[in-house]
Amino acid sequence: MKKLRWEYLKRALDLLVIVSIIFAGIQLSNSWKVDSAKFIYEIGKDLNNNAFDKITSAIDDNKSTFKLLKPDGEFSPNDIETYLNGYDFVGNLNNDNLVDMRLAYDEFSYDVEKAFCNNDIRQHIRDLRSKDKDKTGPNSFYWGFTTLAEQFLKRDNKTCVDLDKQ
Repeated sequence: MKKLRWEYLKRALDLLVIVSIIFAGIQLSNSWKVDSAKFIYEIGKDLNNNAFDKITSAIDDNKSTFKLLKPDGEFSPNDIETYLNGYDFVGNLNNDNLVDMRLAYDEFSYDVEKAFCNNDIRQHIRDLRSKDKDKTGPNSFYWGFTTLAEQFLKRDNKTCVDLDKQ
């Protein structure tokens, strides 16, 4: 009789340990989602501040052929790079599965897609990569930004030509 009670107690304790592990996993998952949401919110605030209004409008309000870079446009390469750096950071974190893709998509997809499709931005990225030994892959310039944009376009089932028609 004692042995039978011990077996029931042991099974109950085993079950309690399993339930505790599952609960801890759920808590960690929820904590990760909250942290990801906070991060996306903060980056969104940074990218939506007044410093980027002109460049965001120039990209969003025009077709991909619109000239952004000087001498034909009004922005320097440094302006473009400063604008892209935040998206590149989000893209790198997304590639490492450290941010929630759905949240990143909801917050950044249109701006990232439009920037990615702009001919001046694409050419600038190609120029940076051509001067560097890492022309493709995760160590190349703006890899996070380009992979993020490609994922967003794929999710929307759109191309740059489609964005120009909107």
